[in-house]
Order: sequence, then C-alpha cells, then structure tokens
Amino acid sequence: MQPERINYPQLGEVKAPYVHAVKHGDTLYVSGLAAFGTPAQKGTIAEQAEAIFSQLHQIAAAEGISLALAAESDDFCHLP
Repeated sequence: MQPERINYPQLGEVKAPYVHAVKHGDTLYVSGLAAFGTPAQKGTIAEQAEAIFSQLHQIAAAEGISLALAAESDDFCHLP
C-alpha cells in the first residue's frame, strides 16, 4: 500500500515542498501546520495555536474523522 499525499484547498496553497497530510492505511499523519498566512500570523501564541487547531479541525472534517481519535501531538513554539 502506497501512502497518499494530501493537500486541502480550504487551507490554502502549500508554498513549500511538503503536503498538509499523508494517509497510509487507516493512519493520517499531519505535520508542518502554522499560522502563516492567517490573520493570527502576527498575533499572540494563543491566537496562532487557535489558527492551527482550526486547520486540524478542517482536515479532520474533510476526512470524516474526529480529533478525539488523535493519538499524539507534538507542539513546538519559538519564543524570541
């Protein structure tokens, strides 16, 4: 089984050499989401986190799944 690389148009065009998610079997891998290009881009960390979680919810909705099924989340932030 080959992995399926997926971009979600509702999240905007990807401007880097990656995709929003990769599906392999029954597992969906999501990586590299950021507030870049959203109104929260220059906002607080909390506002940026909300924008990212909104993107995750949009991906889950597009796949017909719930974030309650999420197995792991690694979150990183850079403070100046």
